[in-house]
Parts: sequence; C-alpha cells; structure tokens
Amino acid sequence: MKNIQERKERRWMLERKLASSDVPKEEQINLIKDLERKETEFMRLKRHKICVDDFELLTIIGRGAFGEVRLCREKKSGDIYAMKKLKKSEMLMRGQVEHVRAERNLLAEVASHCIVKLYYSFQDAEYLYLIMEYLPGGDMMTLLMREDTLTENVAKFYIAQSVLAIESIHRHNYIHSTTRK
Repeated sequence: MKNIQERKERRWMLERKLASSDVPKEEQINLIKDLERKETEFMRLKRHKICVDDFELLTIIGRGAFGEVRLCREKKSGDIYAMKKLKKSEMLMRGQVEHVRAERNLLAEVASHCIVKLYYSFQDAEYLYLIMEYLPGGDMMTLLMREDTLTENVAKFYIAQSVLAIESIHRHNYIHSTTRK
C-alpha cells in the first residue's frame, strides 16, 4: 500500500508541476505516460531482487574516485552492460552521497539519446552498483588523451553533443554544474 501511495504522490506532483508550467498539453500527456511506464518498469524490477551475482564480470573499462566501471554480461539474457561499482564508504567519506544519488536519479528519469541509459541499480553492504548501457569508445578524457588535438569538425560535433545532453538534463529540472567544492 505504501508503494501505491508513493506512486500516486509522484504522479500528483508531476501533474501539479506541469499545470504551473507552460509545457504544451501534448508534451504534458507524454511526460505523464513516461512516468507511468517508468513506475510500471520499477515495480516489475522490484519483484526480482537483482544482485551482482546475476552478472558475469568481464573486464575493467574505467576507474574513478569511488570505484570502477566493468564490462559485464547479464547471465539470464546474455546482454552486455557497463557496471559502475561505487564504494559506499568512499562516497560517505568525501560527502558525495547526494551527488551520486542525483546521478542515479537523473539516469533513471531522463530518456535521451544523449544520456546513457540506466537499466538497474542495487547495492550490497559495501558497494552501490549502476548497470548501464554499454557505449564503446570511452569518454571525452580518453578521446582527448588519445587524439591530443581534435579537428575543428570533430570538436564541433562533441560540443554540439554536450550541449544537447545538458539541454536534455535541464528539461527534467536538473542543473548541470562543473564546479567543485
């Protein structure tokens, strides 16, 4: 019953927010349908408690401040994903829990070809796991280290993609900030 009430509250909050905005009616309907689809998907996933054992860990494709990103294969389907494994104690120690929570929420909420898709998130006693779409090619830092200098056309392409990504985030009322404390 608690889940049903929370679901109703999320829909009511979205409807209230849309009513006080100047979003076109057709887009409002699409946003409500999108929320309903995500709520249904969430409930389906909640019935099956997914864990790290559901994946075959393949190779490390990146390291960050709190952990690593691995290429993995879901055992049941054979699908390939990127698994971001974040050490919870590091996040707590560095005061980054809210930032990581915002990242997870953003990835779960924003459906855009410019933003990597989040399929699952779960945790155990030590780690938080984000199972995301695998996009071969790496990140911008890797590209810049490999290429050293980008041609003007390539730079324009990546700048345009970055602008589209930030715009899609803003459309969902997230503010992207590159400043650090």
